[in-house]
Amino acid sequence: MDMSDSEIETLPESPEITVAQPTSNQKVFTEEEKWGIVDRDQFYRKLTEYYEDKRNKKPFTRDGLNSLLEEIHIAKAKRFRKDRREYFLLKTYDTAEVDGREQVIRKNDKLLVIPFEDLYDIIFDFHMKTNHAGKNKMERAYKIGEANIPRPVTEVFLLCCNICFAKRHALEKAPSQKPKYVKGFAHKGQVDVVDFKSTPDGRYSMVLAYQDHHTKFMILRPLQNDLPEIIAQELSNIFMMFGIPKVLESHNGKYFVNKIINSIDNLWSETIIGHGEPKLSDIPCKSPEEIEKLIRKWMNVNHSAKWVTGLNIVQWQVNTTSIQSLGRCPYQAVFGFSPQINLRSTTSINGEIAHGSSSSVDIVKNSYFEEDRKSRLGIVHENLTQEISSGMFLTKDSSLFCKNCHKTVTGDCLLCEICAECIHSSCQKEIIWDDSLKRDRNICNNCFSCDSENPALKRMKKETEELLVE
Repeated sequence: MDMSDSEIETLPESPEITVAQPTSNQKVFTEEEKWGIVDRDQFYRKLTEYYEDKRNKKPFTRDGLNSLLEEIHIAKAKRFRKDRREYFLLKTYDTAEVDGREQVIRKNDKLLVIPFEDLYDIIFDFHMKTNHAGKNKMERAYKIGEANIPRPVTEVFLLCCNICFAKRHALEKAPSQKPKYVKGFAHKGQVDVVDFKSTPDGRYSMVLAYQDHHTKFMILRPLQNDLPEIIAQELSNIFMMFGIPKVLESHNGKYFVNKIINSIDNLWSETIIGHGEPKLSDIPCKSPEEIEKLIRKWMNVNHSAKWVTGLNIVQWQVNTTSIQSLGRCPYQAVFGFSPQINLRSTTSINGEIAHGSSSSVDIVKNSYFEEDRKSRLGIVHENLTQEISSGMFLTKDSSLFCKNCHKTVTGDCLLCEICAECIHSSCQKEIIWDDSLKRDRNICNNCFSCDSENPALKRMKKETEELLVE
């Protein structure tokens, strides 16, 4: 471009910049050795693919830098009538003498703009000098060497480096060689406190839940409060039966666990327990929210606010439910044999709890169990009648108290036709399905309050209809 003498002014002297050169003790690689470490063609192919949709951000080529250098000279020479691009170039770029040649640098940090064709050789030298460092160390080396190389270019180069790929592959495999924790019964335990202050049962307003981390065996105990001393006393009783864990953790926090460990140490000074934090594992322990949901499910099914009574039932249901990851239930994992399940449907909390195992609901539906229940009713009734008439029972036993009124059973003992519990003859329920079917049946309050879909009640309705027909 021709310019008049009035528009041309003397160019300012450009600063001298020297790009860091390899030290004397640094190995000089041949082209074959370079290609063995980082394939040049692969690097430029991946770099071109990356910048396909980012044309404005692509590094300058040699021709592009020469054109840019000429534009900068023209912009500097103009005294008046500069356009927007010329103002941008003068604000962003400058020129400097590098190895006897005038080249383009960035104005703000004085870093040399590297042409696209020279990126491979420049980055390779920095990568070898930093001993195959990552992108952060490489960028710090660029600033020391006064070279401007975009971060995406460095990332593509590191992906193409065979030595860096081998190092990453080794680091990815390393964690799998060590287990997350030492597996074994009573090695790690989890203690949580579930809040039932909104629905207290007598003097109890809390639930202590202790679960073995490996077998998932759970123990539930009612608590009057959440004082560390009270919790430590209950845990000591559990530890004396099942062993002391090496690590104790809780969803309630590390501070909560530390107070419990200190209280246990005061009661039992020989114990050595460390604290931990719940971590992600293949078989996570139940959270306090899940435990509360199970207990409240039992309360809803049994229409009872006496949740202390249901703790053992919930504990049994959890410990006898098969866990797919364990391949067995917690009960079998601890004791080595399958539990003897012989429960009625009225004691089941929900089908969800017993999912994946032989639930009590399935056993109730078995016809053999129905026949066995009828025979047991006759045997139990005969034995109780003999024992009550002989006055053998003088202590408060649940089997000698009426299930309906909770008073002592004397000689007028009847048995509930569903659960085989003792009831007074005056406490039997009159079942009315409709105006035509009305009959007194020996049924306790719990069984009478069950859903009408109860198979036992359906069977009674059928028996009553047959008796009326006769």
